[in-house]
Parts: sequence; C-alpha cells; structure tokens
Amino acid sequence: MTCDTGAIDDLQCQARAVKAESDTLAEQAEKLNTRRTAFETARSEYSTARDEAAKTVKELDGKLKDHLTSIKCMLNRDEVECLDKAFAQVLDCLRECGDGQGCCVDENCGFENQTWIVGQIDDLRTRVEAVEKCFDDVLVKEPSALQQRVTDVQKLVGDLGDALKKESRDGANRLYARAREARYFLDVIWGRFKDVNEFQDCLCRGLACSLRGRQLLAQLAGDQEFQRCQQEFRRKRCDWLGKNIVEETLATELVICPPRRPCGDEQAAPERT
Repeated sequence: MTCDTGAIDDLQCQARAVKAESDTLAEQAEKLNTRRTAFETARSEYSTARDEAAKTVKELDGKLKDHLTSIKCMLNRDEVECLDKAFAQVLDCLRECGDGQGCCVDENCGFENQTWIVGQIDDLRTRVEAVEKCFDDVLVKEPSALQQRVTDVQKLVGDLGDALKKESRDGANRLYARAREARYFLDVIWGRFKDVNEFQDCLCRGLACSLRGRQLLAQLAGDQEFQRCQQEFRRKRCDWLGKNIVEETLATELVICPPRRPCGDEQAAPERT
C-alpha cells in the first residue's frame, strides 16, 4: 500500500479506549463515594455497638444459666440427654444452610489471583458485584444487625422467664428446647466476627476490593472499545479496498516497481584514465 494509515487508526482507537475507561469509572464514582462514607460510619458504629452489647450479653448469660438450671429440675437425666441429641441434629441441619461466619470477602477479593481479558468481563463483573453486595448488605449493616440480635435474644430470654413461671411440669420439654434455642442465639450473637479488629479488616477489604474491581472493569472496558474500534477501521479499510481495487493496484505498482529514468537523463559514466 502507498500509505499505511494504521498508526492513525490506532491513535484514534486509543483515544476511544481512554474515554471508555474514564466513562466506566465515572458511572461508579457516586457509588464508590457512598461506600467510602458508609465505611467510615460503620467502623465507628460497630465499636460502640460491640461495647454496649457486651454488657447486655453478660447479663443474659447469667439469666439463661438460671433458667436452664430450673428447667432441668423438671426433667430426668434421660430426657435431658435425648433433648440435647435432638437439638444437636437440628443445629447440624441448620449449619448446612450456610454458616454465615467469617469475612464474606475473600482475601484475594475473588478475582485478584488471575489475569482478566475482554471475553471475561461478565464473569469479573459478577465477582465484583458479589463483593459489593457483601459490603452493602452485610458489612455496613452489621452494627445495627448486632443491636437487633441482642434485642432478639433479650426477648427470647425474657419470654422464657415468663413462661417458666406459668408452665406446668408437663411442658418442661418445650421449655428446655426454648432454653437451648436462646443459648444458641446468645452464643452466635457476635455473628461473623470474634472481635472489632476482624470486622474492621473485613470492612476495609470490602471497600478496597470494590475499588480494585471497578478499576479492572474500567480497564477491560477500554480494551474492549479499542478492539471494537480496530475492527471498525479494518472493516472500513476493507470496504474501501473492495471499491478501489484498480486505483490501489496502480498506486502500489508505483511503489514496488518505480519507473526507470529516461536514457537522456542518465549521467555518463566517468572515463577511466
């Protein structure tokens, strides 16, 4: 070809790729700012909620121990043993539904351990959205969720105490099952995190993974636009060549087979002395 315009096409495609990447990030800017604010709020509120809950949990633990002692007096040893086995089986089934323990964001974010290409955008987006769902629906709501769990256990223990005063010996089995239920919910009241540090580490990881995921998606959006642009210019070039075969053939001939100079224009070779 007389003039390869591919470099110009590449520059235009690069410009479109940069714009696509920038636009993709701009679409998420508001949500990322919202998550940053939620991160700062949740980190502070969780510490407060945890401190307040610790006092209540200690009180509930004492009351529940007293209730269990009173209820066991209504049952013989075999009855207690059988109820414990039955309750253990129920808990085994409950655990199969999902333990809800630990950080819901993987250490590698669920996508940092591999190289992503344009054809995998949908898969990457699914993983990033899973991280953001954990952050939005679980982590930033954990302070209020903890407070609600404390309130729920308070009601269980309070209702159990009221029932214990009214229930006859014939209802001891149900009372014991209710006491075991309250004991279970009190034991898991802290949810996914054994201390404040675990929560804050998970919260921070969720925010960082959301940002990193959106950056990767923006980069792939740019790569995708670059590929789309190149295909578009290639198609245009091919269409043009199909309509200008003769002209391009003659122009190319001049490049690969340049015309010779006329004989009169050639300089005579210098004579030997």
